Amino acid sequence: RIDDSGGLEGLHEGAVRITVRYGDNVTHSMGFTVKAASSPVHLVSLAVQVEKTELKVDERISAVVKGTYSDGKVANIFKGVKWKSADATIAEISPDGELVAHKSGKVDITAVYGTVESTPLRLTVVAEAPKLVALRPQADKRELKVGETEPIRLIAKYSDGKEQEVVTGAGWKSSDESIAEVILQGEGRAVVV
Repeated sequence: RIDDSGGLEGLHEGAVRITVRYGDNVTHSMGFTVKAASSPVHLVSLAVQVEKTELKVDERISAVVKGTYSDGKVANIFKGVKWKSADATIAEISPDGELVAHKSGKVDITAVYGTVESTPLRLTVVAEAPKLVALRPQADKRELKVGETEPIRLIAKYSDGKEQEVVTGAGWKSSDESIAEVILQGEGRAVVV
């Protein structure tokens, strides 16, 4: 439709030729294409991304939010993101997206930007295995008669404070096998003979 001032208004999608006439013999026509009005680009979905989804207790990593928009473009979103941890005692996340693992377990992390919320990202936090800090051999007697045997137990102490008897894998050696030798007997215990 052409209004009184000569402006053209698109009514429906399609192609059209507009002809203008001036005077008796002068005409000119030109083509136009009318397309559907496009809606403004808006955020469709969010995804939380991390370098790994299994963390050790006290480990820290950064999370990033990727937004997918209605025009198909994907971009990182840095400001205005609100983070949520389903259980902050397992892992918490700072306003800047820094994740800190606190204790063993599984936890979902989500990001919210405006009215759009990400699908949860599942993290697993695992405790680091305790480290061996000391070994303590135990024997009831420290003095033997010739031909007498004495069992020796080996106790391992770990970084978590727990102690456990070592039943396999220990290597025993006598400083002088002509005086006493160590033989292995049952469940990895040593016997001095």
